[in-house]
Order: sequence, then structure tokens, then C-alpha cells
Amino acid sequence: MGEELTRSLRMLAERGEERGAQAVLQDARAEAATGRVPGRPSWQRGLVVAIGTAAGVLVVIAAAVLLLRPFGGEELPPATTEAPVVPTSVPETSLPSVDAAGPLNDVDDLALAPNGNLWAATAGGVVRWDVVTGEFEIFTEADGIPDREIETLEIAPDGTVWITTDNGIGRYDGSWQVYSEDNTPELNGQLGALVVDQNGVVWVAVASEPIARYDGSWATVDPAPDGGWPAVTTGGLAVDADGTLWVATHFDGILAFDGSSWMHFDETDGAPSR
Repeated sequence: MGEELTRSLRMLAERGEERGAQAVLQDARAEAATGRVPGRPSWQRGLVVAIGTAAGVLVVIAAAVLLLRPFGGEELPPATTEAPVVPTSVPETSLPSVDAAGPLNDVDDLALAPNGNLWAATAGGVVRWDVVTGEFEIFTEADGIPDREIETLEIAPDGTVWITTDNGIGRYDGSWQVYSEDNTPELNGQLGALVVDQNGVVWVAVASEPIARYDGSWATVDPAPDGGWPAVTTGGLAVDADGTLWVATHFDGILAFDGSSWMHFDETDGAPSR
């Protein structure tokens, strides 16, 4: 810049333009004081400043990445949008041994109580299970049931639990009560199916007596011998919405009892023979 300035001043002096030479000298001194490069337009100077600033930012970012990377040159795991797997904890429960309670996993019947508890009839006793908390209670002969080999389990609308076993019927309403041929003559025989209707009346099939009924006390329901009554053990019971009791026999069709009279349906009525 010194040689160019000297030539410019010499040319101005030869032309007699001393004031111009002084102006050039002042501009040169001003540019030297402000650091501007003579002859470079302002837009070029701005571009240079912008490029320099951007380069500085990139340097800072690169330095931050290097500082945040794990030591030893390990690569960070790739980002994922999948939700993490959250393990669920299952509370541990202490079950009695098979020798102590029998095979509780051998479940023969289930019923849901009005309060939401699930009752299970198993080969090891009766299990009452709170499905919300997971708490359970096992009832065996020591708790008052007639036998741990449960055949049928039904729950009345008021929550009373009824079970059938080879040694009698169990009724639970806070404690167990047993009905068997020892204390209930109406149950003198092998017990079959049991059902509870919407009024809480219990109906049970008995081998020697066609149907026994409980509504606070036991009684036997004997159909009139009209030639249509099958003298065979009943296989299943059901009660419909209007209270009619339906009886499935092993070999002679279907029976229906409306509370006062019986009806018999066989193959001639379209019912299955067996």
C-alpha cells in the first residue's frame, strides 16, 4: 500500500492538485486506523465478516461435539422413536405345597361373585381370588367344606356360594355349612348338577330323587308319573329368565318345570335323544 500511495501523491503533485494529495493521504491514514482495506467495496467487507463469523460458529459446534462424545472414541447409540420397555413388577405369593392343599391348578368350575371376586372349584379345594389386589384364600376340609374334590360351584345373586362334592353340598355366606344325606334326607343319593336361579332358589339333581330344591329349607320336587318322566340320572340344569327349570337327562331328552307342572321333550318333539 505504501508504493501505491507514493505514486498517487506524486501524480497529484505533478498535476498541481496538492489538496487532492492531502485528501488521499487523509483517507489512507483513516483506512489504516480502522483496518479497512483500500479499494475493497463495503459489501465485500461485509461478506468477509459473515464468512468469518460462520466459520467461528462451526468451530465452536465441532468443539462441543468432541467434548460431549464418550472418551475412548465410542460412538453414541442411534436415536430411536420406539417407546422404552417398562418392566412390570409381579408381587410374589406364597402358595401351599401340593401335598398340603392338593392340585389347585386342576380347576373344574369358575364363578364370579357380585363383588367381583372370582371363585374357583379345584381338586385342592375352593379358592376365592380378589382379581384386583391378587389376594386369595383357599378353603379345604379344615375350613368346613365337605370335600376338596369340588364338582360344581355356583353363586347366588346375594353372593352366597354353593358347591357340590361327593360328600355333600357346601354353602358359604361368611362361614361354611354342609348339607349331606346325614342331615338332609332330600339329598339321599349321588349329587349331580346344581343351579341357582335369579331369586336365590337352589336346584340340585339327586340320583335317587329327581330334583331337590332349597329356598331356606330343603324339599323334593317330584314330577307326576305320567309315563314321560325318564327314570334316569339328570345330567345338567338351567333356569331361564321366567324361572322355568330345564333338566337335561342322559338318555331320554329334556324336561322343563314351570313351578307347578313338568313337560317332557324327546325325539318326537325335536329334542336330542341323548
